[in-house]
Amino acid sequence: MRNRQPKTYTRLTRPLVRDSRDEPFREASWEEALDRAAHGLERHRGAFGMFSCARATNEMNYVAQKFARVVMGTNNVDSCNRTCHAPSVAGLSAAFGCGGGTSSYEEAEHTDVIVMWGSNARFAHPIFFQQVDLSTTPRAAEWIKEYEAKPDRFGPGSARLNEEPKVDNELYVRDYDKCILCYKCVDACGDQWQNTFAISVAGRGFDARIAVEHEAPPTDPACVYCGNCIEVCPTGALSFRSEFDMRAAGTWDESKQSETTTVCAYCGVGCNLTLHVQDNEIVKVTSPHDNPVTHGNLCIKGRFGYQHVQNRG
Repeated sequence: MRNRQPKTYTRLTRPLVRDSRDEPFREASWEEALDRAAHGLERHRGAFGMFSCARATNEMNYVAQKFARVVMGTNNVDSCNRTCHAPSVAGLSAAFGCGGGTSSYEEAEHTDVIVMWGSNARFAHPIFFQQVDLSTTPRAAEWIKEYEAKPDRFGPGSARLNEEPKVDNELYVRDYDKCILCYKCVDACGDQWQNTFAISVAGRGFDARIAVEHEAPPTDPACVYCGNCIEVCPTGALSFRSEFDMRAAGTWDESKQSETTTVCAYCGVGCNLTLHVQDNEIVKVTSPHDNPVTHGNLCIKGRFGYQHVQNRG
């Protein structure tokens, strides 16, 4: 298949087709490309095989097999497990006596070094990723020891939401899989500091979770985007959008960041801002918790209104 792919190293924006294997690819309209695909499928109806993805959802796999059986008239439906994972299962069985994973998720939390390559673990292995990514919770081991916590007593995955991070605004991200229900964000948004009450606890018992009004985006309830909930979140369940995007792109590097404390110039209150700068760009803004004016709190302008500083156009 390698020799049949178009020789291009840029992202395709238009379909490429060719009339024979000996001819080079040429640009085509979407109408021509879709017609060719439909005619090709029709020509091979009854002589067709479908390989479905083991990482796809049940719904996607259901649609794939339905397409193969009803549209293509074939029962040749299989999973990539047979072609992709069968050799690895054989190798693991020979080496370790087991064809599956040889360690539990809990054991990964006590590992000093984990080597990973060729995988975007956040999206390809989200459950495992949440177990090993403590970069936003550097004091987790300290807290577990201090409070003698025993997470394994609830059983594997008992409190996992297995949700994708909620990215529904330009300022911050909600990743509820990292939430430990400490209620600090509820207090900060409530009568402790902001008195906005946009964040609350929904559900009871094991179903309890942090939520905004009616599970709506933060723009709909009373949220004023002060970001004080981010300031108190100890696990990274609430994080700056800028930090989230840079971590996803692999460019976030705290060792290259400098911190400079200054005074906000938006009004005369005199709030202290700590500018976190990487590669001569402000990547986020916090406030010193020991400051007698702010106590770590800011408004939307102080915490997020720094874009004009680095608008060099």
